[in-house]
Formats: sequence, C-alpha cells, structure tokens
Amino acid sequence: MTLVQHTSGADGWRTPDPILERVRSVFGGIIDVDPASSVEANATVRAQQIFTERDDGLAQPWYLDSGVYQGKASVYCNPPGGKYPKGHALSSKSKTALFWDKLMQEAVLGHVSHAIFMCFSVSSLQVLQGRGAKSVTSFPMCIPAKRLAFIDPTGEDRDGPSHANAIIYVPGHTDRTAEFAQYFWDVGGIMMPY
Repeated sequence: MTLVQHTSGADGWRTPDPILERVRSVFGGIIDVDPASSVEANATVRAQQIFTERDDGLAQPWYLDSGVYQGKASVYCNPPGGKYPKGHALSSKSKTALFWDKLMQEAVLGHVSHAIFMCFSVSSLQVLQGRGAKSVTSFPMCIPAKRLAFIDPTGEDRDGPSHANAIIYVPGHTDRTAEFAQYFWDVGGIMMPY
C-alpha cells in the first residue's frame, strides 16, 4: 500500500466521484462553476463553467456569465495545494488560503448562491482562520471518517492521503445546509458552527 502525500510539487489532485455525486445532490444536480479545474477533472466534475490554471481562477469572477444559467453560481472548489514558486507575485502564499479568500470575496459580492470547498487536509482548518476573511470554522463541515482517495494528476486512483480531509459547505443566497448534512452524513461527522 502506497500512502500519497499531496505537496506543492503535485497539484491537480481530483475529487473522487462518490464525493462529486454528493456535491451535485446538495446543489440540486448541477455544479455551476469550478474555479480550480482542468479539462480532465471536469470530465467527472461536469461544471457548467471551469477555470483552469491558465485561466487563473483567482483573477476571474465566480458566476455564470452567459446562457441559461447566467448569474449567481453554485461553486465547487477543490483548490490546488502548496504555495506558488519563488519569483511568482504570490510566492509564499498558500494556494488553498488564496482560493478560500477568493470564495469569501465572491460570496460578499453576491456571485455565489452556495459553495462546497474541499480542504485537502484538516490542517487547512488552521490555515484558513484569522485571515480577515470569514473563518472556515464559521460554516457547516464534514470530516470524512476515512481519508478520501483522491485521483492523482495522471488520472490514477490512489490510496488515501496520510492526513484527514474536510468538506466545507458555504450557504449564500441559497441555504441547503440540511441537504449537505443529509448527503454527507454517511461520509463522516457533520459539524455545525457554534
């Protein structure tokens, strides 16, 4: 058995299908926007609109800009891990924290109907506190009972990482907290903010 540790040297770990099925169920069947995606990942995420690394999801508004679904979006974000390399304008910044901050900005702007944010590691719960943005612990979350087996950037299923994960639900214009609890209770413990 190979344990996989996800580091800044290995971005692009994809969410397993059983979790994505639950995400879609919470959202009523459709993921509108995935701001940290790839064409390969979207084959299973099936978001209406994605932003790839080249698009730079941190520089884009997270709402649907055209078509039938124009406007406020249900957002699923499995952010990249690690930090930007030296020389990058955002070097030494946590990519996960930057995507969390962006989600909070988009929610304040009214672009997000509701969102689910994947914390690859429970240590993100520490990193995402006290940043000026609303803390991740202010929202309902699921701590999976078993470590999630993410799909590596080459498309292979791997054993679960060596650390626990957290799945955060962020209500906005739409609040499906009860559905989040309903669809994720069998994944792990559901915690509500105090």
